Amino acid sequence: MKTIANRLQKKFEDEILMQLLTAQEVAHQLGYSPSWFYRNRKTLYRNGFPPPLPAMKRWDLEAISDWVRARSSNENTPQSSSASQQALNEL
Repeated sequence: MKTIANRLQKKFEDEILMQLLTAQEVAHQLGYSPSWFYRNRKTLYRNGFPPPLPAMKRWDLEAISDWVRARSSNENTPQSSSASQQALNEL
């Protein structure tokens, strides 16, 4: 029984870690280089980009995906397009 529980726990931990990204992985998800991401982090955070989890210094993939989706949908609405464009121009 303990072996099965250990395997399940390990699988659960592995799945969680797959959802937590390093800075290099975040940059790749955004389509930029790691150096670009490091240079632009503060601007991204000002524009609502999710910060890393404090204890792990990793970013939540789902939170990043939600942020990207929200920005994409905002850019498709006429009243939000100028604000979204301005935020993109800051980067």
